[in-house]
Amino acid sequence: MLAVELERRLTDGSEFADSRIPALVAENWTSFGVDVLAGRIPAAAVLIEALDRVPEWTDLAFRSTAVRIAVADLLKGDTDDAVLEEVAALVWSSPPTHPEGEVIPLGTPGNGRTLPLLVPDPRRVSCRVVCERFERTIGADLVREGQQPAAIDAPMEPEVAVLRAGVDLLAALVPRLAASVAEHVHLVAVVRPADRALSASNAAVPGAVFLAGGALSDRLSAAEGVLHEATHLRLYELALYRRLYAEHPAKTITPPWYGAESGGGLAWPVDRALAAFHVYVHLAALWFAAAGSTDVLTSGELTQARARFDRCLDKGGYLAHALLGPLWTDLGPDGARFAEGLAAQLEQIGEAS
Repeated sequence: MLAVELERRLTDGSEFADSRIPALVAENWTSFGVDVLAGRIPAAAVLIEALDRVPEWTDLAFRSTAVRIAVADLLKGDTDDAVLEEVAALVWSSPPTHPEGEVIPLGTPGNGRTLPLLVPDPRRVSCRVVCERFERTIGADLVREGQQPAAIDAPMEPEVAVLRAGVDLLAALVPRLAASVAEHVHLVAVVRPADRALSASNAAVPGAVFLAGGALSDRLSAAEGVLHEATHLRLYELALYRRLYAEHPAKTITPPWYGAESGGGLAWPVDRALAAFHVYVHLAALWFAAAGSTDVLTSGELTQARARFDRCLDKGGYLAHALLGPLWTDLGPDGARFAEGLAAQLEQIGEAS
């Protein structure tokens, strides 16, 4: 019951925790962007007309990763309206589906949204846009770290099975938390090759979770990867309308574990520290629930869950002290309250263990 109460505190009680609010803001931001573009981009006007006629498409269209990328680019002055043109045509001709192409349902944790696994189709403009943006952002970061170039690829059957098992595990252990963060996930995609375990997301590829290598090796790793990146996606959307950071943040920290585990070692600014802290609190809630679930996990999995829980407490504790200490003045007013709330939750989880 204590695990349920801790989970409730992370999903209820404020707009920082209620995922429907930032998800709706992000959807409305895209809708507003299309309205703004309609005066000069014919495809935007056609898309609005199509959605007025076929409103059941609206949610998928405005949550679409490709549409959100295209709208952001067009608002910055890009002239390529192929994504909006393609989606408008789909609205007129097809039942509601993912604009990026075929998806495999992974499950519906906690009666929330179904998590969809992308089967990439290069014939779709929308799919190509997502693949290219991944390569320009996350893929480029991997290359800078000395890893092989990576790309979105079709999932193999064993990977689908592991991901479904991971999503089922989230639903069994933390159903409310899983349903909450699933509000932000439009696509899950498999990436190849991977030199190591990879779970990744980026604000420039909104609504997308990318997994590879060790993150697809077993259901515990898959569950952690999905929850980890879905939690990041929530923060990206929260940052659309909340003052999480000061106007000119300048301070950094260097987590002692980062260089050894990630091949990095670069200092973290406040936004990266808050993003990681946000994740570790949620993962701590997951592994706290897992450690008491002897009827769900095997003995070997229980041992892994406890080790992962201890890791989250250690790293989360370090980041709590950093955010409430040296990085405090780099947080905005909303970010300060957010960090304080997360620190209180992590302390309660640690005391309960």
